Amino acid sequence: MESIVKRTGWLVPLLFLAMGCTPLTTSKPPIIVILVESLAEDEYLCSQQRNIEDLEYLVNSCPDFIRFTHVFSPSPLTKPALATLMTGLPIQKHKVFHNGPLALSSEFQTLAEQALGQQMRTALFSGGIPLLNNFGLGQGFEIFSDSFSSNRNYFRPFQETLSEALSWADKTAKHSSFFMTLYLPDLLYVQRVTTTDEGQERSRNHQAQLQEFYESFNWMIGEWKARKLWDKSHVVVLGLGSQSQSMGDRDRISSPALHVPLQIKLAKGTESNLEEFQTKLTSFHHIGSWLEKMISYHRSQGSLLLPYQEDDSMIPLRSDWALWQNLRRDPVVGLRKKQYLFQLSPVFRVFDSYFDDQEVDFLPKAEAVSLAKKYDIPQKAQSYFEDPCLSKYIQSELYPDGKVELCTDFPHEKNSHFLGQKLDRLYQISDSIKENADQFSQFISDPESRNDPFLHGWMVRYALENKKWTDLLSLATDEQDVSVALVARLNLGETPDGKGFDGCLQYFVDLNHPMEDFYQDCDDVGLRRVVEGLGKLRSGELASPS
Repeated sequence: MESIVKRTGWLVPLLFLAMGCTPLTTSKPPIIVILVESLAEDEYLCSQQRNIEDLEYLVNSCPDFIRFTHVFSPSPLTKPALATLMTGLPIQKHKVFHNGPLALSSEFQTLAEQALGQQMRTALFSGGIPLLNNFGLGQGFEIFSDSFSSNRNYFRPFQETLSEALSWADKTAKHSSFFMTLYLPDLLYVQRVTTTDEGQERSRNHQAQLQEFYESFNWMIGEWKARKLWDKSHVVVLGLGSQSQSMGDRDRISSPALHVPLQIKLAKGTESNLEEFQTKLTSFHHIGSWLEKMISYHRSQGSLLLPYQEDDSMIPLRSDWALWQNLRRDPVVGLRKKQYLFQLSPVFRVFDSYFDDQEVDFLPKAEAVSLAKKYDIPQKAQSYFEDPCLSKYIQSELYPDGKVELCTDFPHEKNSHFLGQKLDRLYQISDSIKENADQFSQFISDPESRNDPFLHGWMVRYALENKKWTDLLSLATDEQDVSVALVARLNLGETPDGKGFDGCLQYFVDLNHPMEDFYQDCDDVGLRRVVEGLGKLRSGELASPS
């Protein structure tokens, strides 16, 4: 057998050329990027001693991973963070500010598009919201899978997502290298029912679901190994946010919200300089540049040398969550340098994580000003955020006698105080509901809370997201809440008679309403998006207007 292989070995390259393919063993290693929601930095793979019988593949693979300890997401929101990872640009540049209907502009080249340019196949397999194909982050992916069993449940578990990815890889890896992304939001859904291998139901909390995640990851490694792909592939495992999903963390840029785990396993036999950066301050921009280098890398090039510029070790941070939710009219922005967090807006503060790892106690004003001057924060703020009003505000904080004229509409400390009190109240409510979901019904029964327009939109959103239909109906007391009441009644099993509903709402309550009249009758952009989001347009049930 050995002599036959030697005599015919020269035919193998010709065979692959005839097929229009390159043998995987001599071409680019496949790249698998695994994005995990709600995974805290101290929950990285192999972070705890585990039973080797239960997680044999994972435990045995731990030595192959390089762990990076100082990685920070640019935003607590998923879409802005991923847009930065995929483009290498700060949020202010790519302008995907939040998880709403903001698509990435086609003018920006993504990692997937670069992979296509290198003749790699590309695919993204999403486990749920907000990473959906029609949400604007699909550039360059030949396959963008976001199919779910129900339009009312935009989530599918890890193993279901992976099964589809494996099926695609089985067809692809035989002939081509590939760039694959898996988006796993499982840890956001701690209330779902999962079971152990023995059939016992797990507790519905983060720690129990984290164990479910590790077991699924262990299964994934076994599946890749069975296909002889694990050792041949570069694997990047990146967390997208802390385990806390309280309202407060979505509006913060501190370490508890943005410090994330990163582990990278290079294809077997690949020499690299990655270990030099294990303790360096690392941004999603750095990770994107490393992935770009991996995409262009050929085994024939020898060592995989990845870039890291010390000048780039200041990370711009931004959260537009409160602005997106109409809770405040400005984002929270800041810069991270070494152990310091410079919060620039809405109020100038400086935190030192060496002495305050939660970053809740800001430094005295004199010390904060001294550090901001040392690192030239006004100039850096203008460079990263391109906001002259922000720069003027920082200048006024550092040089109070400089007579800097603030922009009249810039939300500095004086006019942020009232909204700050409101947000603190909202965070308090959110945290208490997180501890005990039943407190929501008690909260909305309080007249002061129900009549507060600042809180009303959030209450409606919470009821929708958590399918509290009775509570949602009780919130629909205003004439403007007719659509809210309709959604609640439909989900409570009622059948509205259609009276009083016209235009857009006729589509939902009158089965005989002509579909071709929908766009003529409905001028509500929001409800049009609801229809599109339900998949009516893609399935052909509605004709999109020309």
